[in-house]
Amino acid sequence: MGIRVYVTGRVAVEVDGQIVIDERRFRGKQGRMLFAYLVCERSRPVAKEELASVLWPDEQSDAWEAALSALTSRLAALLASEGLEDLGMSFSRQFGQYQLKLPSDGWVDIEAGNSALDRAEAAVRNN
Repeated sequence: MGIRVYVTGRVAVEVDGQIVIDERRFRGKQGRMLFAYLVCERSRPVAKEELASVLWPDEQSDAWEAALSALTSRLAALLASEGLEDLGMSFSRQFGQYQLKLPSDGWVDIEAGNSALDRAEAAVRNN
């Protein structure tokens, strides 16, 4: 089954049918938003300024870099604590950029939903 990631509705990571990280373990709205954004943007490194604008869209305090550092440190520790790196899920932080990677067979709910919608629309057009 591999890794399944849920970013719509509840935020969670499942391995072989078992939830290994549930939404409570992301510790707050910003932790969930950080994870979901990095999953959706995993094809590229994301600059810390971009993440800050996503996490604090209305107003960034003077301490946003420290807050972002704390959030990304927690995320890295959470992923490491569940041994997800051994399964191909990794998180890197370097040169002010962040990137989350999934194994090639990783499944993400929002992408599966978009794919199903595309297939349904194609089926309707072809009938």
